[in-house]
Amino acid sequence: MDPRIGTILAGHRIEEVIGRGGASVVYLAEHLRLGRRVALKVLAPHLAEDQMFRERFIRESRIAAGLDHPNVVTIYDAGEVEDGLYISMRYVEGSDLGKILQAGALDPSRTLLVLSQVASGLDAAHAQGLVHRDVKPGNVLVEGPGSVMERAYLSDFGISKRTTTGSGLTRTGQFVGTVDYVAPEQITGEPIDGRTDVYSLGCVLYHCLSGQAPFRADTDVATIYRQLNDAAPAVEDFADTEGLNRVIAKALSKSKEDRYHSCGGLIEAIRGPLVGAAATPTVVRPRFERDLPTTGSDLVTDGLVTPRDHEVHRRNRVAWLATAGVILSVAILGGVLLAARGNGRGGPDLGGGGSRSNGPATTTTPPAMAQPDNLRLNWNLIKAPNLPGDQVMYDVAPTREGLVAVGHADGASSFDHDAAVWSSSDTERWDQSDSASLGGPGDQRAVAVTEFSSDDAEGDVLVVGGWDDQVPAIWWSTNGGVRLTHSSSSDLVANAGTVRDFAAFGSTLVAAGATGPLLTQDAAVWRSTDGRNWTMVDDADLVASGDQQIWSVHNAGGRLVAVGYTTEEGSYDAAVWTSRDGLDWARVDPATFAETGVQLMKAVAGGTDGIPLVAVGCQDDISKCDLGGDSDAAVWISTDGELWEKVELERVGVVGDGIQTMFGLTRQGVTFIASGTATAKTGDLDAAVWTSTDGRSWNPRLHPRFLIDDLGGPPDDQAIRALTPFHRRSLSFVAVGVTEDASDQDSAVWGGT
Repeated sequence: MDPRIGTILAGHRIEEVIGRGGASVVYLAEHLRLGRRVALKVLAPHLAEDQMFRERFIRESRIAAGLDHPNVVTIYDAGEVEDGLYISMRYVEGSDLGKILQAGALDPSRTLLVLSQVASGLDAAHAQGLVHRDVKPGNVLVEGPGSVMERAYLSDFGISKRTTTGSGLTRTGQFVGTVDYVAPEQITGEPIDGRTDVYSLGCVLYHCLSGQAPFRADTDVATIYRQLNDAAPAVEDFADTEGLNRVIAKALSKSKEDRYHSCGGLIEAIRGPLVGAAATPTVVRPRFERDLPTTGSDLVTDGLVTPRDHEVHRRNRVAWLATAGVILSVAILGGVLLAARGNGRGGPDLGGGGSRSNGPATTTTPPAMAQPDNLRLNWNLIKAPNLPGDQVMYDVAPTREGLVAVGHADGASSFDHDAAVWSSSDTERWDQSDSASLGGPGDQRAVAVTEFSSDDAEGDVLVVGGWDDQVPAIWWSTNGGVRLTHSSSSDLVANAGTVRDFAAFGSTLVAAGATGPLLTQDAAVWRSTDGRNWTMVDDADLVASGDQQIWSVHNAGGRLVAVGYTTEEGSYDAAVWTSRDGLDWARVDPATFAETGVQLMKAVAGGTDGIPLVAVGCQDDISKCDLGGDSDAAVWISTDGELWEKVELERVGVVGDGIQTMFGLTRQGVTFIASGTATAKTGDLDAAVWTSTDGRSWNPRLHPRFLIDDLGGPPDDQAIRALTPFHRRSLSFVAVGVTEDASDQDSAVWGGT
């Protein structure tokens, strides 16, 4: 029996051993001050004797403790006691990805589900200057494996670090890591950054798809040789095998300069080929997912009132010969150990996180889904600067550095605004770009934003869409929006129109909107492989009599779905277009949406992981859902993108007297979150958020009586134009829009938890 059982260590009462390795023991313990069960990891005494390791352990554990992210294991405490170094962290009930992969490769949908959560956690760490250095399946904890609420946690921040000297190796010529997933620069002692974790995540991606690590060999030395010298192996037998292998090869580039610049960039690159490779959907993604930007604003509206394959870099043979003599210490610091009581061999199983394992999950077909209660969100107004003139935010997107919001700022008149781009790393301070390309004579507005990464883009490119003096406009930036360049592609400036939304589709970025004279426009789609140069799609199904506009486009599991409206039959009717390749578009039968009155679709989300497609917008009897009359929220639902059903809405706050309009839509797991504006009891307009777990029954969320400022309050009007997941400062979402009083409009930012 372990002598520590039943004793108190650093304020923890130790209950039992849940994992043991050569350099650490993990206990299930009670944190006496917090009154909760935790995973307590105690490192071997000899590690504390290394002063450099001890100092780095304490320093990086404190940094890791500051990570507030739903997919990173929470660290409660870390320090040094007489018995050695310890770290106290969240106890996760479930399994780890290493154990799950013992049963074989994962299906594509589940691979994307798990790794997208891991990537989100890694990018959050990188934003705080923390590199993990030991991303591997054993450090990915999975709560509720195989269930509809499967959730991934990244463990081992603060402890899975190389104990380095100036040469990049330990004093004994050792490094701590797992050779199956270690990046070449870690082996050779070169500087590391977030792209080091991109490489390791790429190795884990390959393992999930193939069932084995990419450079596995009989010995550690042989594995290291392959990591330094071999080209990335290829997966086989997928619907889009070529696309998958291009992404894997880029992620596993020997030079970090050739890799994706963020883990999120890798996930977005793999999403199209990977989801397209899935024969059937599997489990539901229980994470915050921005179903790509959604935005809504009329072309001349004013605020509230009117609406490549890279060649593999071969390492120098001299570097390999020098490294081959290194004595390896492989994966001895195992993170927050996620261990089972037994491993079938009569002893505890050493895993990668602080949890008891229920065994590997092998179920890939989703069980019957019991719908949970609607997601409860508490909102607070973070920023509503009272600046001279008008400012409105229309869209927001997460980036490697933080957030970027777009909209317009005051110009010469109500019809002469300048496009505006704001950036923030923490939601508190927002810096507005002073790029001259955003202004000029006439009216410029930015209504859509996304960050795009591809081989041709050569890194992350911020892409902004809107219009410039009634002509479609796209701006791009390689420095996060500090400086933006106006795209000069001839297909953008050939006609009047607007760009309203973007969707990444494999290695292509798709822009959607409308072109042509006002009131007689046609739906329009443009394509780009680098975010800078654009080609307009020529397709007869985007053209019709009357006025057609696309307001939102979405990648729904390998199929593009665009929504908007048409006046082909004389009134405003909802309209949907779909495409399998971004070039050949088909319009859903207009008769599906033909009815009296006005119906506009403004955003669409879902359509993956067994979740239906849902489109939201507004409807009324006479006007074009402007905010000076009376309108109701409107929702449509589809299982395949072709057959659509309009949902009968009855709940007060979604329909009824006054105005209810949905502008944006995203989802978290099985919950859809719509945003917009609605008439408050005081008669003014308040920002509004609605949630639904099935797309049919919606729970309205207006401002609570106990906190009048969070989504509204007299005498101002407020509207949320878009929202996105954002996991910093204890936030889950960030929403942007506008607050308006009698004098002017101001951009507004809300935080949701």
